Amino acid sequence: LVVDHLLQPIGSLSFSSDRECMLVSTLDNNIRLLERQTGNLLTSYTGHVNKRFKVQNTFDPSEGVVISGSEDNRVCVWDLMEAKLVCTLAGHEASVLCATFSESTLATAS
Repeated sequence: LVVDHLLQPIGSLSFSSDRECMLVSTLDNNIRLLERQTGNLLTSYTGHVNKRFKVQNTFDPSEGVVISGSEDNRVCVWDLMEAKLVCTLAGHEASVLCATFSESTLATAS
């Protein structure tokens, strides 16, 4: 994928465990779930702020939810299939730029 395909600068990219899908975070407050082979859009996730920084997103280990940092100091969690924001986690004092899992433990950083 290149920026011309999505028409937005790409901030981060994460693959599903089977490598068939990828989460692409762009600097327009969107995370897109794309089919890896074709680049077809499967769904998109909104509700977080991402306009200036590289903000990492990830699948949870069960691949039932999508998790991303946000420039408004939150961690956002969406249902993978329904693309609905199911919760936000507060507590950071700055933009949350990283969200990743180590086994079943979520680690976030600002």
